Amino acid sequence: MSQADLAEAIDRYQSVVAAIESGGRRIDVIEFLDLAETIGFDPHELLRDVATIAPSQKRKKSRTLSIT
Repeated sequence: MSQADLAEAIDRYQSVVAAIESGGRRIDVIEFLDLAETIGFDPHELLRDVATIAPSQKRKKSRTLSIT
């Protein structure tokens, strides 16, 4: 499936799909579900896989230093 085909199927511009694919744009839950349905992927499978990632591999949250 081309980016143009996917973009049409999820009612987005091709440039949006390109940005998502390259990691330049994050997606929300609705877009995630639309993409999964369109490409025939089970979103539950991915979420199960993410839940099993070791804590050391998870993205670290940024920390803010407060000076009072």
